[in-house]
Amino acid sequence: MREHGDAAARYETVKRELAARYRNERTRYTDAKADVFREIMTLADRWAAAIGWEPGPTDA
Repeated sequence: MREHGDAAARYETVKRELAARYRNERTRYTDAKADVFREIMTLADRWAAAIGWEPGPTDA
């Protein structure tokens, strides 16, 4: 997300909306953000493969 501010902003927006909607329902909040999380992770995996990025010791 450090390299893609648009994805970070989208994830933040979704998390804030869901946190407000599911304020006292932690499991529903977690379940509801799963789709956008998977979508962003897929994009991140493609980006990493395209540029040959590998996690370093501080990324673990």
